[in-house]
Order: sequence, then structure tokens, then C-alpha cells
Amino acid sequence: MSYKAYWNKNTAETIVASESTWEEGKYRIPEDAIDVIPPLFNPRLEFCRWDYDGNKWEVTKLSAIVQLREERTRRLIKTDFWALSDRKMSENQIRYRQELRDLPAKFTDSSPLLDEFGELTNINWPKLEQEG
Repeated sequence: MSYKAYWNKNTAETIVASESTWEEGKYRIPEDAIDVIPPLFNPRLEFCRWDYDGNKWEVTKLSAIVQLREERTRRLIKTDFWALSDRKMSENQIRYRQELRDLPAKFTDSSPLLDEFGELTNINWPKLEQEG
């Protein structure tokens, strides 16, 4: 049995298709997959999807608020273990996680800014103060 690489048209993620056991040379390719290699892109700053009208890959820069939410979520995920049932979070940890959750709401009147490289700027990320 052999395999071929395909890419999801909505996310540009790699999909491995296996050859049919009944028909040599036929592969089980998901409906939302394509064999055209997507361009290189930074998934933290850009989104890549197949453009059906143009019949090509389209790379779009993520908006600043989307980047903010994604970075906030990464920071929350790094601290999820604090909230496990066999642990007790300190007040400092509770405050830090709540401040991360509240951060996007601070940008209701204006959007966060991006620098010339597409990176977030002017964000006052919550700080986790050392306990001791």
C-alpha cells in the first residue's frame, strides 16, 4: 500500500491518503482535499485556503484582533493545568487567567495595532507576579 500527500482546501493542513486495497493507483482522497501544494505561510499571522474562483491558494493576513485572541488562547492553554481538579489555583493565578480572558474586550472602540512585520504591538499583556 502506498500513500500520497494532499492538502485540506480550508486550512492547508496536510492530509495523507492511502491507496485503495481494491484498485491499484486509486487513493482515498477526502472531498475537501487537493493535490496542489500550498505556499509557505506563517499560521500565527496568516490564513491559507483554496480559492475556488481563482483555482489557486489564497493567503490572507489575520486581523489584529484575531491574532490577539489566538495569542491569548495560547497563553491560557499554557496555564490550563493550574485549574485541574487536583490543584488549587492561587489568587495571583486566578487574576492572571481572568485578565487574559478580559483582554479582547478592552479593544471594543479600537483595534490592536500591527507593526510593519504583522506582529501585535501596543498590547499590555497581563503579568504573572512571582509568588513567594
